[in-house]
Amino acid sequence: MKKFLNINDIEICIDDTEHGENALLLIHGLTTDKTSMYPVRDMFMD
Repeated sequence: MKKFLNINDIEICIDDTEHGENALLLIHGLTTDKTSMYPVRDMFMD
């Protein structure tokens, strides 16, 4: 589920997989977007 946070006038998009209780923070580089992190995120799903 996609969620948005607004912190100090900066909008942050969060993709919540709603699987388990652990959190994984992935931050993409300047020239990419969050979709570049999907393969890494998927490796940790289990």
